[in-house]
Amino acid sequence: MRTDKRVRITAAAAGGLLVTGLLAGCGPEDGAASPDASPGPARTDEDGDRKGGGDGGGAAGGEGGTVAAAYQRTAEARTAEITLVTEVGTGEEDAVMRGSGVIDLESGTSEMVLKASGTRIEQRTVDGVVYQKPPAGQRQQLPDGKTWTSYDLRELGAQAGTGAQIADPAAALAYAKGITEKDVERIGEETLGSTATTHYEVDVDVRSLVRNNELMGEALRDTVGDTLPLHIWLDDEGRLRRQKMELDIDASAPGGGRSASPERVTVATTLELGGFGTEVDVEPPPAADTADMTGKAARKGGQGAGKSE
Repeated sequence: MRTDKRVRITAAAAGGLLVTGLLAGCGPEDGAASPDASPGPARTDEDGDRKGGGDGGGAAGGEGGTVAAAYQRTAEARTAEITLVTEVGTGEEDAVMRGSGVIDLESGTSEMVLKASGTRIEQRTVDGVVYQKPPAGQRQQLPDGKTWTSYDLRELGAQAGTGAQIADPAAALAYAKGITEKDVERIGEETLGSTATTHYEVDVDVRSLVRNNELMGEALRDTVGDTLPLHIWLDDEGRLRRQKMELDIDASAPGGGRSASPERVTVATTLELGGFGTEVDVEPPPAADTADMTGKAARKGGQGAGKSE
């Protein structure tokens, strides 16, 4: 039946988004994307080539330094309007999730409305916890009177090898933290809306995103490989205006097994920022209205993509 097929596609989409969930735990330890934080001290590979600058400006200067500083330059804007589109292909059917809202680039706090397959979900991320308000028709499994669910990203991130599938949309910005001056290709000038930008293609070193978590590093490398291919569009102030990543993921790798979902999933994620300096005032929903689903999500992830009938 088509309904059963949609269940399998949705499960595959969640498996594909695992990479975002993993990266949600790759940022600063306090969960914030501090505008004062640099990409880190300069690193060298075995031949001694410099790979990044501690002040975000880059030792070599020029466009390589501009690209390497993109994360820091963007975070300095402190807040922004954000849109996020995730397209998932499984070989059977495509699924698209669209989200829009606002984000505090310093703390990672965000508020978004997510839409997919006619479903609308309200989502807030505060202090490393994702809160979701599913449609009324999907709240049957919540305790009586609860309208929101919560997922602690730090707890889920600590179990990176389990396949837990809850993702912070702001985590997509963490990809830019791994950009260095190497492997930068300038594509050309492009206008996004009314904003002039420069389009670059870069390879993000996965190791730079998971320096302090070997378990997470292994899980991420098993899923996407040693590098993340990334396209970015920077405005004349060096800030991210668009970021796009396309991945071909082995969706069976995290859970290792009994899933009716396709084994391979292609995921294309496009993030756009604008309206820098917009007001962001986001609070968690009332505790009395919220059910903590962190443990259930972790257990489900540990069992793979789950069962579908």
